[in-house]
Amino acid sequence: MRRLLATSCFALVVVAVGVAAVAGSGVEPADGGSATSYVRPLVFESNQGQTAAAIEYAGRSGAGTLYLTRDAAVLARATFEVERENGAVVSVRPTDEVAVTMRWLGGSDEAIPRGVDPLDSHSTYFRGADDIGTARRIRAEHYGAVRYEAVYEGVDLVFRGDEQSFEYDFIVAPGADASAIRLQFQGAEQLSIDESGDLLMDVGGQVLVQRAPVVFQDVRGSDGTETRHAIEGEFVLAAPDQVEFAIGAYDHRLPLVIDPKIKYSTYLGGGSSDSAEEVVEDGRGTVYVAGWTCSAGFPTESALQGAMAGVCDAFVAAFNARGQLLSSTFFGGSGVDLANSIHVASPDLAREDGSRAGPYVYVTGQTASADFPVENPIQTPSGDTDVWVSVFTADLDQLLFSTALGGVGLDFANDIITNAHGYIVITGGTESKDFPQVKPTQKKFFKTRDAFVAMLNPALGGGAATLEFSTFLGGKGSETGYGVALSDTGAARGAVDECITAAGITDSIKKFPTVRALQKKLGGEVDAFLAKWCNVLAKPKLVYSSYYGGSEDDFAHDLVHDSADRAVIVMETHSDDLPVTADAIQGSHAGNGDAALAVFDLSRLAVRAANGGWDYRARAKMVFATYHGGSELDRGNGVAVDRDDNAHIAGLTWSSDLPVVKPLHDYRGAGDVLVAKIDYGADSLRRGRMATPKLLFSSPLGGTQGDVAVGICVDRRSTEYVVGLSFSSNYPTKKPVQRNNAAPPDAIVTAIRR
Repeated sequence: MRRLLATSCFALVVVAVGVAAVAGSGVEPADGGSATSYVRPLVFESNQGQTAAAIEYAGRSGAGTLYLTRDAAVLARATFEVERENGAVVSVRPTDEVAVTMRWLGGSDEAIPRGVDPLDSHSTYFRGADDIGTARRIRAEHYGAVRYEAVYEGVDLVFRGDEQSFEYDFIVAPGADASAIRLQFQGAEQLSIDESGDLLMDVGGQVLVQRAPVVFQDVRGSDGTETRHAIEGEFVLAAPDQVEFAIGAYDHRLPLVIDPKIKYSTYLGGGSSDSAEEVVEDGRGTVYVAGWTCSAGFPTESALQGAMAGVCDAFVAAFNARGQLLSSTFFGGSGVDLANSIHVASPDLAREDGSRAGPYVYVTGQTASADFPVENPIQTPSGDTDVWVSVFTADLDQLLFSTALGGVGLDFANDIITNAHGYIVITGGTESKDFPQVKPTQKKFFKTRDAFVAMLNPALGGGAATLEFSTFLGGKGSETGYGVALSDTGAARGAVDECITAAGITDSIKKFPTVRALQKKLGGEVDAFLAKWCNVLAKPKLVYSSYYGGSEDDFAHDLVHDSADRAVIVMETHSDDLPVTADAIQGSHAGNGDAALAVFDLSRLAVRAANGGWDYRARAKMVFATYHGGSELDRGNGVAVDRDDNAHIAGLTWSSDLPVVKPLHDYRGAGDVLVAKIDYGADSLRRGRMATPKLLFSSPLGGTQGDVAVGICVDRRSTEYVVGLSFSSNYPTKKPVQRNNAAPPDAIVTAIRR
C-alpha cells in the first residue's frame, strides 16, 4: 500500500495539519540575478465561473487539487494510465480520482471563505462566446491563503501551502475553546492513529498521513525571559470517520501553539556539562544517540553501566518512535571518555540457529582511561588518549566488542560506518607516529597531526578481532578526518572490497597527497579535503585526494554518500571564493561564515573491470555546491541524505537573516540550531538532465541562551532527528524525557517531521 506523506505547519495557532507533500520546482529570480531558490508558495484562485458553482477557491499542487466550498475542503488526486509503444508515450488516460472531504462539524454555517495575502498574478480563462461570437474572458485573482472567520466561536480556519503541500491552521483566540473542533473525513475507508500519534487515512488504497500535533506556550517571566511550556496534545478518534484534538491544561489567557513539525524534543543531562554528538535511526523507529556527559546524575534507563566511572563518560541512549527513553547508559573508565559517532546495522552474519544477526549498535570516540571497558580487543587502552570502538546489542544491555586503537600521542575518531559484513570503518585524527598501520597507502607520519582511516573486523561471528586496513593521510601541517562513507565497487557483489571515502580538514601547504585532484593546492589557511581509497582489503590504493576551499578558512565537518555513491559534504566556510556550481541556491558568501553543501561524483574513479582487475581512468566531478547562510556566523556540522537524495543539514546559525523556508520560528538571538533540507537535483542528475536545486526547508531552532546541533539523521518518512547541546532554559520541548535544562549545557534530542 502506497503512503502519501503529509506535512504540517503552524503559526500562532491551535492546530495546523498538512494534507499531502510532493516536491515542486524552483523559481528563477525575475531579474536573472542570483538569489536563494525556493519552493513556490501555493496559489489559490477565486472561482469566477471557471469551475463548479459550489467551489469558492481552488489550489493546485503536486499533492492534488484542493477545492474549498463554504462548508468543506475537498482534496482530489487523479491517477492516470500511460500507454507506450517502443518506449514512446502514445496516450495518457485518467483512470480514477481519489478524493477525501474534510468538514468541520458543529461549527458556524455562516463562515464564508475569503482570499487573503493577495498576489500580483491572476489566471485567465476563455469560456464560450458572447453575442458577437467573441470568446468570453474570465479573470481569476490569486491569493496566498484562504481564511474562514469564526468557523467556531473564537476559532478561524486558514488554508495555505506550497508546491509540496496543503496546510490548514485553526487559529484559536485567547479564551476560545479548542475542544469544540471536530473534523469529519468522508471518502476515507478507515481512520487510525499510529504509535507516533499520526493520523492515518486509508483513501482509495493509499494512506494519507497527518502528523500528530505538538502544543506549547511561551510564557514571559518578570526578567523578560521567555520560557517554553510544553502542553500535551494529540489526535483522538471521536467516531469511525471523525477526529478531535485532546489538549492538556494550559493558560487560556495566552496564545496556544500546536506545531506538528516537531515530533518530540527533549533535554538530556545532569548537573554538569553534557552533549549529544551523533544520532542514527534503525529503520524501525528506534533512535540511538551517542555523546558525552560529565554529570553523575545523567538520566539512565536499563543501563549496562549505571554510574559514571570517571571525570566524564561517554553515553549511549535509545528512544522509541514516541520519544520515550528505552535505554541509556554511561560507558567509560576512570578518565575522560567521549563518544563522537554512532551507527546501527544488521550485518550479513548468521547465528547458530541460521537467523540473521543484529541489529548492532556501533560507537566510536576517544578515551583517556587505562581501564576503559574492552571485549575481544585488538589493542588495550594505554591511558593516553586513544581511539575506542565498541559494539552493543540493540537494547544496549550487552557489550559484544570493544577495543582501543592508538599510539603514544593524542588519537581520536570522529565518524563510524559499517559494511554489509560487519566490518567497521572509522576516521579521525592522530598525533602518534606509531599509530597502528596495516597496508597503508601513506606510511610516513608528519610532525603535527594526520588524518587516519581504518577498517576493523570485530569478529562478531566468532574468532579474534583484527585490524584489516589503516593508513595516515596528511602533509607537513595538520589534518583531521571528520566524515567517512563506504561504496560498493559494483562488479563483485558480496565481496568486501568496497571503496572508502573520507572528508576532513587540512592546513598543509606541502606534502599533502593529491591524486587526480580537482584542486591541487591549499587555497586558504585551512581547506577541506576529500579522499577515496579502493581495494582496501587486498591492495589498497588512494584513487582520489584533493583540497577543496577558497582563500580563507573552510572546514568539512561531515560526509555521507547518496544512492548514486556521490559524496555529500557539509561545511563551514569563511571564503568569498569557495568554488560553487552555476546552479548554486546561494551563489555568494553572505556573512562572517556560512554553512555550505558540496556534492562530488567519485563513483567511477575505481570500478571492477571485466577481467577482474581495476579501472582507474575516470575523473572526479563536482556536481553541486552552494553557500547557505546570513550576515553572521553559520555553520554546517552534520549531514544526512533521505531516500529521495535530498540533503538534510544541521548546525549553528547566528544570523537573524538566515534564508528560511517554512521556519519553525524566528531567530531567537543568541545562536540557534540551524536545520535545512536541500534538493540538490539528484533526480535530474540520475536522469542526465539539467538539475534544478531548491531550498525545501530552512529554519532556526532554539531558545534564547544559545543552542547548536552537532548531528542529524533522517528516517524513511524524512523525519529529521537532530542532536546537539543547549545553553537555553527555553529550548522547544515536546513530550520530553527531561523537561528542563538541568545545568547548561545539556544534550538535546529533537525529531522534526517533514
